[in-house]
Amino acid sequence: MKLHFLLASLLGIGVSAIGQEAPPTFYRQYATQQYMKKLMADHPEMREVRSAIERQTYDFQRYGLPDSLTIAVVFHVVGTPAAAITMADVQEQVDALNRDFSDPVFPGQAEAHQAWHAERFSERAAKPNIRFCLANQGPGGGPAGGVLYVPSQVPSWAVGAGVMNAQQGGSTGWDPQHYLNVYITQLDNGVSGFAQMPGGPAASDGIAINVDYFIRKNQNGPNAAPASLASYRAGRTLSHLVGSYLNLYELWNDDQPCADDNVMDTPIHNAPNYEKPGYRHVSTCMDNPVEMTMNIMDNTDDEAQYMFTNGQMMRMYATLAVDGGARAGLRTPGAQCNLGNASNGEATDNRTNEDGNNATAKNLPLTIQAYPNPASDGFTVMVTAPCDELIVLQAFNQLGTQQHRQVLENVQVGMTNTVYINTRDWQAGMYVLHAQCGNETASVKILLEH
Repeated sequence: MKLHFLLASLLGIGVSAIGQEAPPTFYRQYATQQYMKKLMADHPEMREVRSAIERQTYDFQRYGLPDSLTIAVVFHVVGTPAAAITMADVQEQVDALNRDFSDPVFPGQAEAHQAWHAERFSERAAKPNIRFCLANQGPGGGPAGGVLYVPSQVPSWAVGAGVMNAQQGGSTGWDPQHYLNVYITQLDNGVSGFAQMPGGPAASDGIAINVDYFIRKNQNGPNAAPASLASYRAGRTLSHLVGSYLNLYELWNDDQPCADDNVMDTPIHNAPNYEKPGYRHVSTCMDNPVEMTMNIMDNTDDEAQYMFTNGQMMRMYATLAVDGGARAGLRTPGAQCNLGNASNGEATDNRTNEDGNNATAKNLPLTIQAYPNPASDGFTVMVTAPCDELIVLQAFNQLGTQQHRQVLENVQVGMTNTVYINTRDWQAGMYVLHAQCGNETASVKILLEH
């Protein structure tokens, strides 16, 4: 995908007296539509599945009711470029998701875009009451911190399912029926991210976001995003991608300008918008409607976006509906997520402490899990550490002979370190996986079947 940018001269910014030009402003480039076209081509059966989802969505929009729910998120931090992401950054991003999907802050009269009141967009704004939290249970039921650190030799990923595949150097997602898998990594050509809309293959279900567009707790620290992307620092890149994941179409269509997004209360857009368009910014589509540039499913600057509409909210709730929703399984039971009072659905305070580590992670023991179990050609090992030291991972056969040894680096307190072990050349039988971090040790048995 071509990375578009606008030179300073096109923005009308002058050149300094010494002839130096201002750096280019880079525009965020989503690849969800590109990704979905590829999936539909590779999996023709998706067309009927997507049609069925749209029929269920149509019925829900007529008769369904919104409620409240919480979704457990697993962040896969894949590769060296993403290793700088801290637990504090992850929690900041979770807070940003909860801001946009549960507790949106709408602007006052003075701060609002003129169209907010002049076009009565304020009357269409919704508070979806959808919350997100870090998963505190792994696929096997053991404790987890909701963040997986995954070393990888792949420097950057193309738009596709490779980053969701441990055998290709990525990270295999947790059960997508019950977890939202988010992959933080470096993406080719500066692509900001892509999401799989409902109805696609389970193996690739999730969201990939470019590490440069992931929010930072310290926006001015040494690990801050590039200055050229300063307009996208508020975490709304992931909010947009989660909207796609929950079956919202983007307000524009790459192939068919003026195509409908199947939501009644959003105006038709002919193309994505950038920066902070003024009023009246009208579409070139029929009737020339004023475009809803503050909608999170557009592509304006983060600070210019702050709303989903009621129609978009109902589409998301159709996807999450208990009766027939394509993502109904994401409704999180209290034991799977850091919830306080499960009856009222309020999330407990899971913010980080002053040293940037998850406050509850220090209380976790060293844990090791492996899945699938039994395994055949390989399995994924997850080690959650209460220490910042190296983790030594070993596998022993039934005779006590070491079959595998690996040292995990870049360990952070509470972060789940994930590795994939290829076992095609191993003999069938029972193996013991042993992990050590400092003075802490943990073991788990895994059965290998060929």
